[in-house]
Amino acid sequence: MPTKRVIHPDEQTRLRDDLQAATLAALIDSRRWQPGDLAFQGGNCLHMAHGSARYSEDLDFMIRGGLSLDGLADAILRRLRLPASVPRDLSVSVSPARTARNPHAFMVTLGGTGVIGSVKVKVELWKTDPMVMETLQIKVTAITSASGVQTFVPVITLEEILADKVYALGARDRLKPRDVFDLWWLQQRNPAPVLDAGALCSRLLIYPKGDPVPTGKAWLKSARPRLALLKLAATAGEVSEDLARWLPSSMAMDKAVAREMLNVSASQLDNGVTFIRDFAQTKGRAPV
Repeated sequence: MPTKRVIHPDEQTRLRDDLQAATLAALIDSRRWQPGDLAFQGGNCLHMAHGSARYSEDLDFMIRGGLSLDGLADAILRRLRLPASVPRDLSVSVSPARTARNPHAFMVTLGGTGVIGSVKVKVELWKTDPMVMETLQIKVTAITSASGVQTFVPVITLEEILADKVYALGARDRLKPRDVFDLWWLQQRNPAPVLDAGALCSRLLIYPKGDPVPTGKAWLKSARPRLALLKLAATAGEVSEDLARWLPSSMAMDKAVAREMLNVSASQLDNGVTFIRDFAQTKGRAPV
């Protein structure tokens, strides 16, 4: 029986970057997107479009609600072109799309029958109210892959990403250290984006749990204990250990650095709690 070769970590990192760039290019080329149809967001947007050191396994987008996404995954597979440096014993496949709920999602996989290991990129498209999509700050940005291929991608601005990250930090059912890093990284920009109350409160419509005020009430109930968790001494060790998996080895990460990052997150989340509480009060039904 022929010996199967193993995809080692260094090769996996290179292949992941190649597959993400190729998938992004294929998505943009998959149809004639109109302005406001699509916007790149999330941690990989920070990494690929803005130069963040943290890599992510997913490609996350907001997409105009009501657009038909039938056949999108297949269209991406037909258009996906990998650089010549990718070994010929590897090929690409795309899983059936998950369509029953938001987000619309599918997995792009690079692997081979004679290879141990694979590289996966998850594509998630969050269906967003068209009127809300029109309010987002979106900028078409050139993203260049390691192989030199340039793709022009509609990207939400750093201010919008900041609002997304603060909302996610408060809304998730558990603390994700990647949110802590991303908020710290945004704070290091010059000039640093400033959290906008309107942008944050628009997330009550983008990620709704009913009407905006009940959604705000649910968010505040989650965000307040999260704020307390960010300030606990033990949290720094947990964040430091987790982030080491997602950052280059050249970037120092210890409890002291993690504490600095957590302090930034706590400050931003505290602002977010104030904004969403004030939003609810203007509606006359302040959550408690």
